Amino acid sequence: MTIMWIVLLVLVVPGLAQETPTSYTASLIRSLSERSSGIFDCWFYQLLDDPWIDELLQSRDLETIPKKLISSEVVVQVDRQPKILLISGYFDPVSLKRFSSFIETTNFDETLKIIVLHRCPSRNDLEALNAIFTAAKLFNVLFIRVDQLQLDYPQQYRKSIVTINDPIPPADLFPDQTLNLHGRLHHVSITSATVDARIVAEEGASRGCLIEWIINTLEAVNGTFHFSQIFCEELTPAECTQQQRMLDGVTSVDFAVDVKTLTAVDNRFLSSTFPDQFLVVAPRGRRLTIYEVFAIPFKLELWIMTLVVICFFRLLAWRFPRLFQNDLLLMAICGFERMKLWHVSKLEKFTCLALSIVTFMLFSAYEAKIITFMTSFPYVPSPRTFDDLFQSKIKIFVQNTETYGATNDACFDQVIQFSPHAWDYIDFNNRSIGFGGSSRQMYMLADHPLYYDFDNKRNKLVLLDQFSLGTFIPFHFVGHRNPLKQLQRPASRVVMEPTVPTTDASRRFDDFSLGSASGLCRYRPYPQPTLPLLM
Repeated sequence: MTIMWIVLLVLVVPGLAQETPTSYTASLIRSLSERSSGIFDCWFYQLLDDPWIDELLQSRDLETIPKKLISSEVVVQVDRQPKILLISGYFDPVSLKRFSSFIETTNFDETLKIIVLHRCPSRNDLEALNAIFTAAKLFNVLFIRVDQLQLDYPQQYRKSIVTINDPIPPADLFPDQTLNLHGRLHHVSITSATVDARIVAEEGASRGCLIEWIINTLEAVNGTFHFSQIFCEELTPAECTQQQRMLDGVTSVDFAVDVKTLTAVDNRFLSSTFPDQFLVVAPRGRRLTIYEVFAIPFKLELWIMTLVVICFFRLLAWRFPRLFQNDLLLMAICGFERMKLWHVSKLEKFTCLALSIVTFMLFSAYEAKIITFMTSFPYVPSPRTFDDLFQSKIKIFVQNTETYGATNDACFDQVIQFSPHAWDYIDFNNRSIGFGGSSRQMYMLADHPLYYDFDNKRNKLVLLDQFSLGTFIPFHFVGHRNPLKQLQRPASRVVMEPTVPTTDASRRFDDFSLGSASGLCRYRPYPQPTLPLLM
């Protein structure tokens, strides 16, 4: 039995002795690459000449993994985001300053996993090094002390560092810290209180969809929030955008409720799951006056032609009294005659006959149209195209200049105008004002019973079915390296999928009721997995 234990010790102890910081790091990188999808790029950042980097680059475990060696002496362009960044070297004051500048200026993604091989003798040095990553909002950091295999994992929301002296399985490393925010305060800015962004729930209605999404998601991960209303009436669009993203010039915003549209990918924005469409509502055509009712059966061209014919025959009878004994118009319309028709000239006979036929046709058509108008009172045609808006001098108010990209066109600027709080004072009796917004907002605004015209028995607003700026992808500003972006994106996919009924995400539309807004969908947070070992 003793011989067997000796054999086991001879075989096992050398294997345990081979577990060095570099071998453990190589196995960790290898494990992460096997559990990662897509291309797995591993970048090595070398502060000074460091033997640990050379040893890792020559490791057999990393032979098939794409590697890139970088330093602070060269400006790094991030064309493709790496999956892991390994940092090694001596952190003296000069190299630490260069490293801090490198982390701040390089456009790394917030999901980047970072491994730091260090020799910091004290906890203060380690905390100073970790402060660089905290300021840059890079939270997936693992410190490995190379003189002794010691793991230090900062928990940013708990403001503590977990120290482990024994190697643990790679699968238990890099837990998602956004699963528990420990009451961290998040600043949310809102400019326009639209249907989807209503903070205070009115009687008989719920909060807006976007507000429900933000609140429920933060509450699910033990986070707190503070809403800040931005007033842009006296600000330029650039100043308004700046305040939406930076409160009082100091406090950064974690989420901006106002929707934007982008023409290029920007890591500071969270894209919506589904595209939307920009629609426009405008006042319906007004009811015609009694004078207009008697004028609309014929077009303007026909009225002008009729007037020209009357003037022509009046002038003809006055100029040639011997050729026309009777009044041509009274003869054709009423049958009044001064002389019997068979006693007049052939020219007058043919002229009276032609005028009688034309008059009969015009009066028959006019009478038929008048009778039709008596059954259903006519209205001016409602606007349907952009030209109709332009000709009717209707101004369309949008709540954000960056929302739909229509402010760079001179033609659109004459019709579409920026007014962040125009919806707060809607005057439906003003027939020169319309509104533009997302499809859901416009459908609700056009069909809401609060804006129903009981006198004319129809809604006051109408959707323009032949005018749209097309579809767009809504974007929300979430700031630079916001760790919640990866949490909110899957949550939005779940709660906005209308065809999959789930208990965690429901979309409901309240019944319409007079005097209260309705039709708001309710968001619930994305289901979260259990916490990993280090949490």
